[in-house]
Amino acid sequence: MHTYDYHFDEIRMSDYYLRLVNSGFEALMPSDTHGVDVRSNFLLLYVSKGKGTLSINNTIFTIHEHQSFLIAPHVFYEHKTDDNDPWTLYWVGFALINSDTLLREINYRPDYPIFDNISGLEDKIVSIYNEMKKVNCNYLLLDSYLYLILASLADNGKELDNTLMPSDNLQKAINYINKHIHENIKVQTVAKEGCAIDTSQLYRIFTQKLGISPHRYIQECKIKKACELIRLTDMSFHDIANFIGCEYDSQFYGLFRKITGTTPSDYRLTTQCSQYEK
Repeated sequence: MHTYDYHFDEIRMSDYYLRLVNSGFEALMPSDTHGVDVRSNFLLLYVSKGKGTLSINNTIFTIHEHQSFLIAPHVFYEHKTDDNDPWTLYWVGFALINSDTLLREINYRPDYPIFDNISGLEDKIVSIYNEMKKVNCNYLLLDSYLYLILASLADNGKELDNTLMPSDNLQKAINYINKHIHENIKVQTVAKEGCAIDTSQLYRIFTQKLGISPHRYIQECKIKKACELIRLTDMSFHDIANFIGCEYDSQFYGLFRKITGTTPSDYRLTTQCSQYEK
């Protein structure tokens, strides 16, 4: 008896076009900074050693060893190595046409473009780097490595889908933020100490459950508390800034305007006028 089995997804085959552009390696010295830059292709960077910071859209992320981050085209970014623990980076650049489908599969989020501890990712990126150094490199092999890298990211995305933080863990995160509102709270700390989960999971659940990132939620909670203190006390803005964990007055003023659309002084004046009218 003849048996025949055939699988073909014509839609998926034409969803996107992927091409490797370049790769590289960089061992940075303390305080080395990659200045503000923007690229025409995607750039995936892997931290082999050390740590540093990534700045995108006025948001600063701390990136640790074995984490990676994806820079999308036409996005302004800056990254800086740590003074005491400078990082070593491997990176690959690639062109991606009709990228929406693939970006959904790898759970890429512009508000948190970081991937935590992807199994085997370093070996694949290093393999691309080593192969591209050869005079007669194997382009088929390079393409296969690139697809394997994105497949690893997609597999990680599926794992996150299966281990999403339930509502009780979301509440744990909110409780931790409320308890530590006076501190300079980091999202990574909330994830680790408040919920015992990966930072990427925390971002994903906040986005899905509340429609905002945990970073934004922390900012809004701080300014909500600041507004309460402005309305109900005569505390100085400097003291209020310290109370909600802002290191500098300028940071407080900028954050207040960002969240409320007005200044602390104008807000205090408006609320005082409202009280007098009553």
